[in-house]
Amino acid sequence: MSKSGRNNAIEFLRFLFAVIIILFHGVGAFPIPEIFPHIRLFFHGDIGVEYFFLVSGYLMAKSADKPREPGMSIGRDTATFIGKKYGGIFPYHLYAFFVAFAVTAVVQRLSAGGAVKLLAHSLPNLFLLDMTGIRYTIVNGYEWYISAMLLAMLFIYPLLRRFYSYVSYAAAPLAALLILGYMSYSYGSLTWVTFWTGFLYKGVVRAVAIILLGVVSYVVSKKLRQLSFTRLGLFGITVLEIFGYFATICYICTDFSEDYYFYLVFFLMLSVAITFSGKTITTKLLKGKFFGFLGKLSLPLYLNQYYSLMLVNTYLTAYSPTIRLIVFFLLSFVSAILCMVVVDMLKKHLSFKKLFLKPQEQQLKQ
Repeated sequence: MSKSGRNNAIEFLRFLFAVIIILFHGVGAFPIPEIFPHIRLFFHGDIGVEYFFLVSGYLMAKSADKPREPGMSIGRDTATFIGKKYGGIFPYHLYAFFVAFAVTAVVQRLSAGGAVKLLAHSLPNLFLLDMTGIRYTIVNGYEWYISAMLLAMLFIYPLLRRFYSYVSYAAAPLAALLILGYMSYSYGSLTWVTFWTGFLYKGVVRAVAIILLGVVSYVVSKKLRQLSFTRLGLFGITVLEIFGYFATICYICTDFSEDYYFYLVFFLMLSVAITFSGKTITTKLLKGKFFGFLGKLSLPLYLNQYYSLMLVNTYLTAYSPTIRLIVFFLLSFVSAILCMVVVDMLKKHLSFKKLFLKPQEQQLKQ
């Protein structure tokens, strides 16, 4: 555990799964040769999103487990919680969106009128409303996960606040099981997130199920922190923790059936719960600010990969898929670091609140 209260193992895993997702998109665009039968690197890398949903569900449950401010309604509390989440993501998303917009305008050789039309048609993408069902034109892709996460939390968080014990101990595990069962029976997979189920995108249903499992992981982790383990007990939960991550990463590098998704999310849930408990050696080994930096870099990495892929696809067509994959990966890294530096600098020296609102004391005087 770092001085900031962040779990360095969780932060490192954020970075690791962000890299896996990038490479999943990379090998999808630039296929690399199969090494051995059934071994295909990063073929199922989209399961990395499940890790982020689980962590988000855990942290949401942790927030809901704290006392509300006196006099604050559940509605206002929910708006504050979602607002903080949205506000933490949006500056980095805004940077990535407008870089992607500029790249799209150049690649497609848009006129000024065409660029204005593209901006108008991409407003849901700009405001992270991708998964609401409102029709739009993609400018910065792969952001379905963030949109689905926010929508799922907007539904789950107030229920947690109102019925915390019932939801976290009973409704969350039951609902997650039934939703995953429904998706397994009806679709056979968690992927194809933009499939319209009738009133929701499949990706939103997926987000609700896995975030609910994240709530369960919080309950499990909280219980683990209260227990005192023997050496054999610590060895046992450490093996279980590592197995969940190891099995997931092994599966990611195969072309096995997507049926295994539905099994692995439960092992991954247990691994996340154990890691957050801080009981095992993983949290003791991963010390230092560097792992916190890697965790912070995971969001810019996720947000800046789409236009990096677009640039490589457009301007490096003469090179082999392997070369293009490497360039895409490096370009995503450089773009992510630049995004983080620029946004952090602007956040430090520029307060949008002060730009548009007078200090509270001056408002009271008026």
